[in-house]
Amino acid sequence: MTKKQFIVYNPKEPAKMTGEFISPFQLSNSSWGFIGLKSSKVHEFGFAVYVGKEISENDLFAKIVDNKQKVLNVESLLSGLKKYLEQVAKCRLGDVYKLSTEQGIIGPLLVKTEMRPAYEKK
Repeated sequence: MTKKQFIVYNPKEPAKMTGEFISPFQLSNSSWGFIGLKSSKVHEFGFAVYVGKEISENDLFAKIVDNKQKVLNVESLLSGLKKYLEQVAKCRLGDVYKLSTEQGIIGPLLVKTEMRPAYEKK
Protein backbone atom coordinates (compact mmCIF):
# COMPACT_ATOMS: atom_id res chain seq x y z
CA MET A 1 0.00 0.00 0.00
CA THR A 2 1.09 3.54 -0.66
CA LYS A 3 -0.19 7.11 -0.52
CA LYS A 4 1.19 7.88 -3.99
CA GLN A 5 -0.54 7.45 -7.32
CA PHE A 6 -0.02 8.48 -10.92
CA ILE A 7 -1.96 10.92 -13.07
CA VAL A 8 -1.88 11.21 -16.85
CA TYR A 9 1.17 12.98 -18.27
CA ASN A 10 1.33 14.03 -21.92
CA PRO A 11 4.84 15.10 -23.06
CA LYS A 12 3.30 16.93 -26.06
CA GLU A 13 1.43 19.20 -23.62
CA PRO A 14 3.56 19.06 -20.45
CA ALA A 15 1.86 22.03 -18.76
CA LYS A 16 -1.61 20.56 -19.23
CA MET A 17 -2.41 18.11 -16.42
CA THR A 18 -5.88 16.57 -16.53
CA GLY A 19 -5.68 15.13 -13.03
CA GLU A 20 -7.04 11.78 -14.21
CA PHE A 21 -5.66 8.92 -12.16
CA ILE A 22 -4.17 6.00 -14.04
CA SER A 23 -3.45 2.40 -13.19
CA PRO A 24 -1.44 -0.32 -14.86
CA PHE A 25 -3.61 -2.70 -16.86
CA GLN A 26 -2.81 -5.96 -18.57
CA LEU A 27 -3.36 -5.24 -22.26
CA SER A 28 -2.33 -8.77 -23.32
CA ASN A 29 -0.66 -11.78 -21.70
CA SER A 30 2.74 -10.08 -21.86
CA SER A 31 1.95 -6.39 -22.26
CA TRP A 32 1.02 -3.76 -19.66
CA GLY A 33 0.00 -0.13 -20.09
CA PHE A 34 -1.38 2.74 -18.05
CA ILE A 35 -5.15 3.06 -18.33
CA GLY A 36 -7.23 6.08 -17.32
CA LEU A 37 -9.51 5.20 -14.40
CA LYS A 38 -12.28 7.44 -15.78
CA SER A 39 -11.68 7.62 -19.52
CA SER A 40 -10.41 4.04 -20.08
CA LYS A 41 -7.85 5.48 -22.51
CA VAL A 42 -4.38 3.94 -22.66
CA HIS A 43 -1.58 6.33 -21.70
CA GLU A 44 2.18 6.01 -22.05
CA PHE A 45 3.36 8.22 -19.17
CA GLY A 46 2.37 8.93 -15.58
CA PHE A 47 3.24 11.74 -13.17
CA ALA A 48 3.73 10.75 -9.50
CA VAL A 49 1.46 12.60 -7.04
CA TYR A 50 0.53 12.36 -3.36
CA VAL A 51 -3.09 11.34 -2.74
CA GLY A 52 -3.18 11.43 1.07
CA LYS A 53 -4.75 8.02 1.67
CA GLU A 54 -3.49 4.47 1.51
CA ILE A 55 -4.17 2.72 -1.80
CA SER A 56 -4.11 -1.06 -2.15
CA GLU A 57 -4.17 -3.36 -5.15
CA ASN A 58 -7.81 -4.13 -4.31
CA ASP A 59 -8.67 -0.41 -4.54
CA LEU A 60 -7.14 -0.18 -8.03
CA PHE A 61 -8.76 -3.46 -9.09
CA ALA A 62 -12.18 -2.18 -7.97
CA LYS A 63 -11.70 1.05 -9.99
CA ILE A 64 -10.75 -0.98 -13.08
CA VAL A 65 -13.78 -3.25 -12.73
CA ASP A 66 -16.09 -0.27 -12.02
CA ASN A 67 -14.81 1.19 -15.28
CA LYS A 68 -16.12 -1.93 -17.07
CA GLN A 69 -12.71 -3.08 -18.29
CA LYS A 70 -12.43 -6.67 -19.46
CA VAL A 71 -9.90 -8.39 -17.19
CA LEU A 72 -7.90 -11.12 -18.95
CA ASN A 73 -6.70 -12.86 -15.79
CA VAL A 74 -7.81 -11.73 -12.32
CA GLU A 75 -4.92 -13.34 -10.42
CA SER A 76 -2.33 -11.97 -12.82
CA LEU A 77 -3.81 -8.47 -12.65
CA LEU A 78 -3.97 -8.47 -8.83
CA SER A 79 -0.37 -9.68 -8.50
CA GLY A 80 0.72 -7.10 -11.09
CA LEU A 81 -1.07 -4.32 -9.20
CA LYS A 82 0.58 -5.40 -5.94
CA LYS A 83 4.02 -5.36 -7.58
CA TYR A 84 3.23 -1.98 -9.13
CA LEU A 85 2.25 -0.42 -5.77
CA GLU A 86 5.47 -1.69 -4.20
CA GLN A 87 7.36 0.21 -6.91
CA VAL A 88 5.15 3.31 -6.60
CA ALA A 89 6.02 3.56 -2.90
CA LYS A 90 9.68 4.08 -3.91
CA CYS A 91 8.93 6.69 -6.61
CA ARG A 92 9.73 10.36 -6.15
CA LEU A 93 6.80 12.74 -6.31
CA GLY A 94 6.85 14.96 -9.39
CA ASP A 95 8.80 12.52 -11.55
CA VAL A 96 7.48 11.07 -14.81
CA TYR A 97 7.42 7.29 -15.30
CA LYS A 98 6.41 4.82 -17.98
CA LEU A 99 5.63 1.12 -17.85
CA SER A 100 7.89 -1.49 -19.34
CA THR A 101 7.44 -5.21 -19.70
CA GLU A 102 10.87 -6.80 -19.82
CA GLN A 103 11.58 -10.35 -20.86
CA GLY A 104 11.40 -12.66 -17.84
CA ILE A 105 9.73 -10.05 -15.60
CA ILE A 106 6.17 -10.86 -14.59
CA GLY A 107 3.94 -7.83 -14.24
CA PRO A 108 4.45 -4.13 -14.89
CA LEU A 109 7.83 -2.50 -14.35
CA LEU A 110 8.01 1.25 -13.63
CA VAL A 111 10.80 3.07 -15.46
CA LYS A 112 11.70 6.66 -14.56
CA THR A 113 12.04 8.97 -17.55
CA GLU A 114 14.17 12.10 -17.87
CA MET A 115 11.08 14.20 -18.63
CA ARG A 116 10.13 16.98 -16.24
CA PRO A 117 6.72 18.59 -16.27
CA ALA A 118 6.51 22.23 -17.22
CA TYR A 119 4.48 24.31 -14.81
CA GLU A 120 2.54 27.32 -15.93
CA LYS A 121 2.85 30.41 -13.73
CA LYS A 122 -0.52 31.78 -12.68
